[in-house]
Amino acid sequence: MKIYHFTCTLLSEVVLTTAAGSESPAKSLDYIPGAKFLGITSNELYDEASRDTQTLFHSGKVRFGNAYPNIDQKSFIPVPNVYFTEKGKGLESEVYLHHNVSKSDLQLKQSREGYIHINGKSSQQITLDQNFKLKSGYDAEKRRSEDSKMFGYFSLPVGSTWSFSVSDDTGEFENQIKNALTGERKIGRSKTAEYGLIKISFEKTTDVITSEEFASPFIIYALSDLCFLNDFGDTTSQPTSFQLTGDSTCEIDWNLSQLRTRIYQNWNGKRGARDADRIIIQKGSVFFVKGKNKLKSDFFDSGLGSFKAEGFGQVVVNPDFLSRNDAILPFTFEKIKIESDPLFSYPKEIQDQLNTQVDALKTIVKRGKASETIRTEVLKFKKDHQNEFKGVNNSQWGMLGGYASQALNADVFEKMVFDSETGALFRGASEQNWRTGRKRLHDKFLEVAKYDKLKAMLFIKKLVKEMPLKDHTK
Repeated sequence: MKIYHFTCTLLSEVVLTTAAGSESPAKSLDYIPGAKFLGITSNELYDEASRDTQTLFHSGKVRFGNAYPNIDQKSFIPVPNVYFTEKGKGLESEVYLHHNVSKSDLQLKQSREGYIHINGKSSQQITLDQNFKLKSGYDAEKRRSEDSKMFGYFSLPVGSTWSFSVSDDTGEFENQIKNALTGERKIGRSKTAEYGLIKISFEKTTDVITSEEFASPFIIYALSDLCFLNDFGDTTSQPTSFQLTGDSTCEIDWNLSQLRTRIYQNWNGKRGARDADRIIIQKGSVFFVKGKNKLKSDFFDSGLGSFKAEGFGQVVVNPDFLSRNDAILPFTFEKIKIESDPLFSYPKEIQDQLNTQVDALKTIVKRGKASETIRTEVLKFKKDHQNEFKGVNNSQWGMLGGYASQALNADVFEKMVFDSETGALFRGASEQNWRTGRKRLHDKFLEVAKYDKLKAMLFIKKLVKEMPLKDHTK
């Protein structure tokens, strides 16, 4: 079996609601389901005429895992539900293992949310702070917000990094999956608006060839959500011991197990419709199982239960952070926080925008300083050469001002106005009116532009306001 490892960076906020097709302000999922990466891949590779399609998407031999937070190259996993702390305290205090705790006078509370990175005394914990934005529908006819159409979105923070893997029992689809997933992609809700842009990068490929055995008791930790079917084909929150271990002689100790369940709603983008709701066992749940026989890791490597291709069914058996005889862990968890960088999204474009704004402000300041001296030159030019423009009426001066406003810069303006073949002062019915003074005006424009082109454009814009005559009868 090959495992392909990827990282996913959020280039914008991402909305992954727990309720499909609902506009209620439900919290976003605190992870990215493997179904999203399966959907991206199927959008690129699904071909009903190809023999590979059945193996790649429907056989369970290729499994797209969930994406969990990755901070400073450290991968985090869901906090196990058998972690208990004193009421009012968190994982930064003493952590109790539920299946090892005897009767106690302490009031203990179950840990249900967040992620952990385990590294002895340097272990860490995080809890995702989701963003909330209030939205409204838009009334296209009235061009305003639509009445009674307010709703809100919780979203995962922009700039955060997540890691996930794809397990391939065949080892044949590495290049196809890498090419389909890597790059900028869209997931979640409101993808056509401001949400959902991510960037996926391939990290490495690893081979899984080792096999090991586990001795009773078996502590089965749900790394992802689990989904099991009963004898009637319905989803159930009570799997059999055979479904859970592959050995029907094992017994599940429900008193020492800690499970959390919920209704999973799934939207099929290909069909544009919802699939049937599922009862699932949430990630972080822990089964405590006893048996006479040893279990082999081969049974668990391909996942448990149904819908494994979508990220369901990933488990870890007898992990070091749960398989202990003591009631209290020998380490605690330092609390850290994912910081959202508001400038992370489209950093190059934002920097370009900032540069443009700064340049514009500099231009405004420069224009203000130049304006003080330009007016003096305009009044002098009017006094000395007004007679040369007697035939030019007010609308023709307005035309010249229009060209000055439209031109991107002084060079473009000169071409538009003073070119002897195509210039505005050399064509049309007004050409004879400009004939006497246009060379004088052109020379003055070039004189000012030689030292400052911005100043030359300001000169024209002020001149067209001063030169028009108020009364042509005089």
